[in-house]
Amino acid sequence: MFSCFLAPVFLFAAAAQPPAAVRTWTDATGQFTTEAALVDFDSHHVVLKKHSGALVAVPIDKLSKSDQEYLRSKAASEAAEQHAAGNRTWTLRNGDQFVGHVLKYGRAKVVVRRQLGRILVNDVPFERLSKPHQYILFKVVEHFENVPIQDYKALEAWAVKQRAEAREFDCEGVLMQVDNGEQVALPFFLFSAKDEQFLRPGWEDWLAAEAKAEAASQEELAKKQQAELFLRARARDYQRDQAMQRMVELTAVSAGLVNEWQVLLVPGAGVAGGPVQAVVQARDSQSARIAAMQRYPGYVATQVVRINRRWWR
Repeated sequence: MFSCFLAPVFLFAAAAQPPAAVRTWTDATGQFTTEAALVDFDSHHVVLKKHSGALVAVPIDKLSKSDQEYLRSKAASEAAEQHAAGNRTWTLRNGDQFVGHVLKYGRAKVVVRRQLGRILVNDVPFERLSKPHQYILFKVVEHFENVPIQDYKALEAWAVKQRAEAREFDCEGVLMQVDNGEQVALPFFLFSAKDEQFLRPGWEDWLAAEAKAEAASQEELAKKQQAELFLRARARDYQRDQAMQRMVELTAVSAGLVNEWQVLLVPGAGVAGGPVQAVVQARDSQSARIAAMQRYPGYVATQVVRINRRWWR
């Protein structure tokens, strides 16, 4: 839809992921050590990935002096960036793809009203919004009002029916940064069921810390910062694992173990949105149909077409 924001539905992330660098970390007493890869860090905490795959957040002041010096080095920054390298693609509920870095949790009130023939969004004229923000506005109205909003014409038609009455929508989600540096807030409901399920953990903890932050307690502020750091770290690790899984799937296709199928889906009764297309890997058309509907809950598969052929056929 927009090159800086949404990639085509048929998106193939293929670059190989280098193995994460594992090093030995020691606590401040020198009595305990652990083998783990560096995922992310800020001025207070470091997030490590252990051999078991578990992520742990450790206060930096609890680490040895040598580990603290390492975290101040260029090598540490490069290690964290290496872990984040590669696929940063998130699937939205309607099948579109969003590319961006997760920054932190957030919530906001979106106020939309029509005044003197213009649509205002939090008192900003619609035409002054960036393309990504315009797209998200369409989806916010579509979600809360349960009406299809595919473009400005549809938004205008909906706004006219409100008779200049302001409509307020409370949104909760994550703040992301796209490749051009712009920061975009995405509500949880925009994400596919799988990606939303991944992003949700930690939200309640963040809300609790946010509520207490008004007291300006250093402890509460630290908890909020830790929750945001852990979210970024989990997102980095999740996207890395997703890219590696995609490589395995493509290898299986190339080897002839499975085929790739293009599945057309339409929203079921009571589900807002339009038709979407999905590419899935499966042994037969029925398995492809089931896999596509699992990816888009509430949608119904209407057409299944195999898009690759095993080389010996």
